[in-house]
Amino acid sequence: MRNYWIIPCNTNYYDVIGAFESLEKINWKQVLTEVQVGDIAYIYAGNDIKRMLYKCEIKEINLTDSYIDDKEFSINPKCYEHYNRYMTLEKIIKYDNFFNYFKYEKLKSNGLRTIRSQHRAPEELVMYLDKMELEILSKNKIDVLIDKFVENNDVEKYNKNICKLEKKRDSFVKKFNSKMISELNVEDYVIGRSTIDEKGKNS
Repeated sequence: MRNYWIIPCNTNYYDVIGAFESLEKINWKQVLTEVQVGDIAYIYAGNDIKRMLYKCEIKEINLTDSYIDDKEFSINPKCYEHYNRYMTLEKIIKYDNFFNYFKYEKLKSNGLRTIRSQHRAPEELVMYLDKMELEILSKNKIDVLIDKFVENNDVEKYNKNICKLEKKRDSFVKKFNSKMISELNVEDYVIGRSTIDEKGKNS
């Protein structure tokens, strides 16, 4: 059975964002004793960030040494070097879209209890994060569809047509005040018929 863990990160000591921008996997000091390969680790950044940053899969455990070179991201190397036990984390998702949903206050209201040490993630919090991941995936799919549409269509032509329609609608609304518009039948209003006299009647 897969377990879920919260891994806090002090960004004053380690640049986890820079590390995962450059590396798909990183070695992390392992405090947990019940952790297994295949478990999920959520990385939470404290300090000024105060939000969940990444979802990772634990690929290796109980390593006696750190073999991935990430020294350039260690702001205070003494906190991470020569530790007795390491695990390897592989990034699955970066929580960059909808990031307000991953801030401390939102997480706290959805099951987060503490972020002071490595610990098991509450089930309520895991369910919330899973839900938000679907939001991210949906947003990404929409962005891809928009990019494909722009790539495969004459967007400039669409923009010109939209501008023409907006101008017609604006002229219609300016010509008739709200009382006149309210007296129009549905068909006349929807199509913005130009053959309507100033009394709001068809001419």
